Amino acid sequence: MARSVALRCVLYVYNRTLTQSTYPDERCKTLYELITRTKPELSTVRIFRTHGKVLKPIPYQKSKVDAKVRDTIHVGYALGDAYHAYIHELGRVFVSKDVALIKNCTVM
Repeated sequence: MARSVALRCVLYVYNRTLTQSTYPDERCKTLYELITRTKPELSTVRIFRTHGKVLKPIPYQKSKVDAKVRDTIHVGYALGDAYHAYIHELGRVFVSKDVALIKNCTVM
């Protein structure tokens, strides 16, 4: 599952990078722009494999003193403003909007 999510992340970013076309009116446009005729939204693009924290859903918080966040690794984008986050403790990929990514901290 993590590999398919990572591949979709690569395609998401690739479709938003500039292309070179032989047609003069289509130069310096992204694939996304050529297909949809609108500029892509780039405010949600983040670095792949960045460390972050994800908030646990309320039903999974056992008590008030229980840790409310988990360490994650950013592995992709979901619909809307959500991200795919890999939680190493559980070995699973989750989709969550409550992700805070730490800048300049990537996994090699």
